[in-house]
Order: sequence, then structure tokens, then C-alpha cells
Amino acid sequence: MTEGYLDSLWSQAIRARKGEFCCNPGCPNPAGGVHHIIKRRYKVLRWDARNGIPLCSICHPIADRNSAWALSLISAADRKYLEQMGVYVLQDWLKINGLTRDEFMQQKADECKAIIKARLA
Repeated sequence: MTEGYLDSLWSQAIRARKGEFCCNPGCPNPAGGVHHIIKRRYKVLRWDARNGIPLCSICHPIADRNSAWALSLISAADRKYLEQMGVYVLQDWLKINGLTRDEFMQQKADECKAIIKARLA
């Protein structure tokens, strides 16, 4: 499984979870993309459905420059989860959980597929 394939599944899962419109309250625009709240280089959270929100092309650059603002657009429970998970380096997370990178990626793909499937049901 490639990172690109998983990125695509993650994006679909975010839209299934949060909808097709910008998550900025009061913004009526359709989402032009999906934003990683915790930057995607933190691979433990890169494909986590709680680490993304759909944003329009106007709001997305604001979120890129202001992570506190982006965090304010999600629930308190999701913020707490991201803060707890954001401390892990992928290699450490894999060791702690006894996973290979491929197994981790398959888990994330399965999670995204379940979210998408639930939305379609």
C-alpha cells in the first residue's frame, strides 16, 4: 500500500466524517481540500481521521499559518487526543504496539474504510 493511496482514503474519511463544506463556522463555501491539523510529517497522526478537517481554499491557508485556530475548529475530545498522540514518533509507536510499518498503514486504511462505509450505510 502506498502513502498516496492512504492519503486519498484519509481525505475521503475526513469528508465522510465532517462533510463537504468548510468547517470554519459561518463560512458557506464548499471544502476545496482537507487540512491536517497536526502536520502530516507526524506520521503517527498523518492518516488519523481525528487529525483532519475539510476547509475551503480561503480558510485552508489560515489554518496552515495558525495551528491554534485549526485546533479550535475540532471538538475538545479530539484536541485532547491529538495532544496525547502528537508526542509519539512513528518508530516508537510501532515498537510500543508491536507493529510493522505495513501493519500500521493497513490499520489506518481499515479505519478510514470503516468511516467511509459507515457514512454510505
